[in-house]
Amino acid sequence: MRKLWSLSLMFAVAMLHAQQFIPNTFRPPLDISPVINGTFAEIRSNHFHSGIDYGVGGKIGNKIFAIGDGDVSRVKVQSGGYGKALYVTHPNGYTSVYAHLDRYAPRIDSLVIASHYHRQQFDMDVTYRPGEMTVKQGEVIGYVGNTGSSSGAHLHFEIRGTNDEKPIDPLLFMNNVKDNVPPVISGIRIYPIDNGASVAGKGQAKYYKAVLVNGTYRLEGNLPVSANGNIGIGIETIDYLTGSWRKCGIYSIEMIVDEATQFKAELNRFSFDQTRYVNSFIDFGYKISTGKVIHKCFVDAYNALDVYRSVEEKGVIKISKDGIKTVLIKVRDTHGNESVLAMKLKGDGVVAPKSNIAVISGDKPLVVEKENIKVNIPENAFYSDVPFSVTSRGEGMSKIYSVGQRTIPLHQFITVNVRIPEALLPKVRYLCLAKVNGKSSAYAGGVHKNGWLSARVRELGDYQLAIDSVAPAVTWHNAAPQGNYAGRKTLELIVKDNFSGIASFRCEIDGNWALFEYDGKTNRLICPLNRIPITKNKKHSLKVVVVDGLGNETVRNLAFHY
Repeated sequence: MRKLWSLSLMFAVAMLHAQQFIPNTFRPPLDISPVINGTFAEIRSNHFHSGIDYGVGGKIGNKIFAIGDGDVSRVKVQSGGYGKALYVTHPNGYTSVYAHLDRYAPRIDSLVIASHYHRQQFDMDVTYRPGEMTVKQGEVIGYVGNTGSSSGAHLHFEIRGTNDEKPIDPLLFMNNVKDNVPPVISGIRIYPIDNGASVAGKGQAKYYKAVLVNGTYRLEGNLPVSANGNIGIGIETIDYLTGSWRKCGIYSIEMIVDEATQFKAELNRFSFDQTRYVNSFIDFGYKISTGKVIHKCFVDAYNALDVYRSVEEKGVIKISKDGIKTVLIKVRDTHGNESVLAMKLKGDGVVAPKSNIAVISGDKPLVVEKENIKVNIPENAFYSDVPFSVTSRGEGMSKIYSVGQRTIPLHQFITVNVRIPEALLPKVRYLCLAKVNGKSSAYAGGVHKNGWLSARVRELGDYQLAIDSVAPAVTWHNAAPQGNYAGRKTLELIVKDNFSGIASFRCEIDGNWALFEYDGKTNRLICPLNRIPITKNKKHSLKVVVVDGLGNETVRNLAFHY
């Protein structure tokens, strides 16, 4: 049987590359007309979207159905991320994932609650053996919610290969989503790749707007772009589904130069451990600066993403004086709808002035030391060789350390070490590093040792020392009159921290651990009274302990009647 599953999965992978519907017996996870609010491999912050998002009109509670027979293999509950998530492993080599659930179906929920109480914690990740929790196709397994890092009620749905856990575009399995709308191409950006290369006579990238003419996109004015040397092209494109104005991601990009494929990428499957390469797949700096998302049709030197299917010379086009290059860029969505942009490059022979800015090797480790700061960079921290420097300005607590340029993406964590000023040593217990962006700042962590504060960060930019000595605040939310919660479904508390964030919490009712769910979006701790063991018709004590990122602790002893 295992051999048959492997053959089935190999056939499915072949179908993926052919962009065909994958034969299967799965049903949709919802019983409503599908409204897709997010598609597979959409460009998200630091990652590709790993599934599709089913919209439900903001309504919490729609039934979620198992798409096929299988075993519940994993339940993960967290205050952020996927919130309440359920994993079902199917006998055909796939695993389906359902995330941001409001709650699980009763049979599953009873086991989940038992796990909460066994571990005495809200966040948990539990795996189950085959046969321990079997479900049938069409069985209700949960209800649509808004838990975790969700901005509104919806179902995040994934299909993964069971063995490699790589997510696959679910629309390749579901034939009930209709789409006859081709992708939209807004423009392109052309890049001089190395020293001396030029675009329109200058050694810097330039954006060109695209217009649709007789079914084909062309550059505004339809004139050749003058260039010289090694050139890269990126394209600004999005997709829409039939009857929807929701911006969606694309399935594939192919660049053909003089009738030969120079670059092709297919976003039908990827590895979670490669998802941060999204910052190399796009023009990260341009997105930070302008908000525009440019998909690069060339590959950075240290980009190991495996979505590239056919790449010659890393997608780089070489254009010499008086040379002409005919370029076609084809963009497709999952349903095979295609848009084409046609353009020409014309060699003008202009050699741009060479840059004197020093760069570091993006794939090699490096230690950069300046007065009172040391930065440890591991190997493969960057996607290409990049300019990098460390400077500082100001004094004392207001001193700001500029670590590289914020428009350059980091793949790996780097360690920023700052010497603690002598005047701050008595307060070292409350000291941390903060990421500075204009007038605002955000907690960046850090540990102190031997007079230094060290923090692992994954963004370049401005940092400074900060102090957080204020413990979290804990108050009742919508408190019941006289503390009488008879007839109420929940106990709710507001928990807020002014800087380093909520790191942990523990709630006890009458001296025993009690299940409270933490919703970081609303700063609430919520106790579902029907899901906890509690004696009714009596007065109860409630002890709440909340700790922030720097260990500041608040303990509240409260009382209520239920």
